[in-house]
Amino acid sequence: MTSPAHRPDIDGLRAIAVLAVVLYHAGVQRAGGGYVGVDVFFVVSGFLITTSILKRLERAGFSALDFFDRRARRLAGAYLTVITCTWLLSFVMMMPEDYRAFVKSIQASAYFAANQHFYERLGYFDSAHITKPLLHLWSLSVEEQFYIGIAALFSIATFGARTKKLSILVIFGASLIASAVVVRMSPETAFFWLPFRAWELACGVAIGFYLHRRPAPSSMALSGGGLVALAVLLLCIIFYRESFLFPGLSALPPVLAAGVIIIAGSNHAARISQVLNWSPLTAIGRRSYGIYLIHWPLIVLLTYYLDRLLHPPEVLAVILVTLALSELSWRLVEEPIRTRPSAFFRHETLAATVVALVGIISLTILPFSRVPLVSAVKPEAAELARGRNDWSSNQIECVDRIISQIQSGDFCRLGKIGGRKALLWGDSHASAILPVAESLANKFALELHVLTHNGCPPMLKLETEKVFCRSTNDTIAELLETERYEVVIMAANWQSYGTSNIVSIAGQALNERIDEMREALRQTLAAIQSSGATPLLVGQVPTYDVDVPAFLGRAVYYEPIDAVLGYHRQLPAPHLDPPYLNEAVDSEKPMVIRPSESLCSSARCEVSQDGRSMYKDGGHLSRFGSNVLREPMSQALRDILR
Repeated sequence: MTSPAHRPDIDGLRAIAVLAVVLYHAGVQRAGGGYVGVDVFFVVSGFLITTSILKRLERAGFSALDFFDRRARRLAGAYLTVITCTWLLSFVMMMPEDYRAFVKSIQASAYFAANQHFYERLGYFDSAHITKPLLHLWSLSVEEQFYIGIAALFSIATFGARTKKLSILVIFGASLIASAVVVRMSPETAFFWLPFRAWELACGVAIGFYLHRRPAPSSMALSGGGLVALAVLLLCIIFYRESFLFPGLSALPPVLAAGVIIIAGSNHAARISQVLNWSPLTAIGRRSYGIYLIHWPLIVLLTYYLDRLLHPPEVLAVILVTLALSELSWRLVEEPIRTRPSAFFRHETLAATVVALVGIISLTILPFSRVPLVSAVKPEAAELARGRNDWSSNQIECVDRIISQIQSGDFCRLGKIGGRKALLWGDSHASAILPVAESLANKFALELHVLTHNGCPPMLKLETEKVFCRSTNDTIAELLETERYEVVIMAANWQSYGTSNIVSIAGQALNERIDEMREALRQTLAAIQSSGATPLLVGQVPTYDVDVPAFLGRAVYYEPIDAVLGYHRQLPAPHLDPPYLNEAVDSEKPMVIRPSESLCSSARCEVSQDGRSMYKDGGHLSRFGSNVLREPMSQALRDILR
């Protein structure tokens, strides 16, 4: 029994995949592994493309132009429509920095290089992904890059069927091995780059070759296997988590499950085929491309407006709107373009797609295309949001020097070279106060050494799993003995080490080792004092669980809409000095500056001044905001150096 020309069971499989992705992106916890839906799409896409090519090869041979014209008919209309609509909405809604980043993502998506673009800027599971409305197009870029290779493979006339099959098997094996290795060294690389995803598409291609002109396997033999594979896929969707090393070998179960389902469903009498042929599933599956394209921009832009994660009623609303818009896309865009006969010449759809993509790229290059509406109608909102860029060149230049540089003395030396020496030591929060520290170094004729490492607490002898943190602090211990500092300024995001797992010791988060942190900080303060220097500890800058400049800008810009909708924006309560810090201070009595005393009153903590944000994000002071510490730091240095 041969399989029918159209495979409704494939539509059912697509429906499961796209629903998994949508639920995962919407934050539904029971679909914590919904991201594997993309892997299912890779397998399905590889299978369908190969089946189509092999059928056409039997009739008229392979033409790369025909191949890409069919791809354009199937994909281009909805793709271009979603990009255009998302562009318009982002122009209206976004703050300047977010909008400029968005325009760059349009360029990458038009080049079908979105995977490389987003790899360079963030991880898929990074919290910043929620400001990227086109992030989901990375998977389509991976597919298109793969099909350029497939088109080349089928275009080489000297390659027979045996050579093509062998090539696909080699791609499958080499890519899988590479993915399994690279995911342990750089999960983002393995996630976004084609060489480490090609095996998933190659799996579908191999199944296409296997089933071509082959009688459908016995339904009795495969019914059980297909149902088991479906169960495996559903278990992956339910129980996988973002913390898993993925793709690599973790992607094998969903990929192989999808492959088994496709093979088993090739016999339409098989039980798995009957399950997946359920009409609601097949209806969703036929519209899965539009659903995939539409859902993510809706989630991102609604989240962007609300400035928080979506609540269940909002998730339901997004899903319903996605289904409605995907139906419109299916009826008004996708099907008309796919089935319309050429009116002028054979490959006109492909030509029109190329012209449209070139037009989009050209528009994004023009300077005016990078200026959002907010800059024109609410410049005060844009000014508040601009705090995210308020960072000096020295703050970028002086951070994260490697051990060999530090040991050779190749680190930032600011202020009066040759003067009395001071050290600025800590994590990125120490970098945040560098502008005021540098200014005061000039004022007091100090040679300021800057040794800051992102995510590294300034605590000697603190065992962490970050090798560079341990090595840097060991080197700083040596510098304390050789450089004879007058003052050591210590600053860090102290509360994060006391309340999160940002750094760990022997697999245990530091917040589970509070006693060790307290002792490490106490010993560090004592060691500084023993070296003849005075420790000047800058306490916790009040930190917030939101991007402060973005919050401020949106609050001003969206105020008229908020008033109509009755939506109330409220800055969350800040995080202040953790107990272990206060206990170490009480023990060793260093000189202390409390940023909260400069920023907070009994009623509230200030986050803006004179129409400018005092924060760069949720916790780092902006260059402008760091001035709030000028007077207390100046007084402290005056007392230390007199």
